[in-house]
Amino acid sequence: NDIGNIYERMGDYDKALANFNRSQHYAILTNNPVMLLTSISSMGFNYYKLDKLDSALKYAQQAYDISKSTQKNIGRLPWQIALLGGIQDKMGNTNIALAYYRDALVKAEEYDQETLFPYVYQVMAVLYKNMNRIDSAIFYGEKAFETSQQVNFINGLVDGSTLLADLYAGRNNNLPVHYFKISSAMKDSIFSEDKIRQVQNVTLN
Repeated sequence: NDIGNIYERMGDYDKALANFNRSQHYAILTNNPVMLLTSISSMGFNYYKLDKLDSALKYAQQAYDISKSTQKNIGRLPWQIALLGGIQDKMGNTNIALAYYRDALVKAEEYDQETLFPYVYQVMAVLYKNMNRIDSAIFYGEKAFETSQQVNFINGLVDGSTLLADLYAGRNNNLPVHYFKISSAMKDSIFSEDKIRQVQNVTLN
């Protein structure tokens, strides 16, 4: 499962899936519901990244069912709901996606999963932007940026500030520049981290 996570972070989703499939196999053999949930959930997410949405939906639904039947302190249910929302979003089922996203926010609050908030707020902002509901997009974009600051989520700060700079363009002369500067600074930080990671990958190889 850890090897699958490494491949996932490197963007090699096919190799990630091969390892998650092995993890699922051994989780079943050892009767380990936590690792079974982890591997199946990861398979759903990686199929989602590959835009293989039928497979993504299959595994995401399985992970959701397992999450509902396992102990609450595992805390995976809000993430499964958010993934189901993302899949429906990609399928073009806007209303279903929004319902999942709202439910994910409620469950994240209930399960104390604050790191999920930036992601869900961001995707809701983008969804409303695509629907040309700019006021709603700005509202959720601001929430995404605020919660990214609270949990120190650098990628969330980049995505949130970039989106807000675009949304405020033509509405406010100062805010687009403000968010663009933040986005540039955060991208520089990520670029430096990526360089370090590339060196580490070479060493690993």
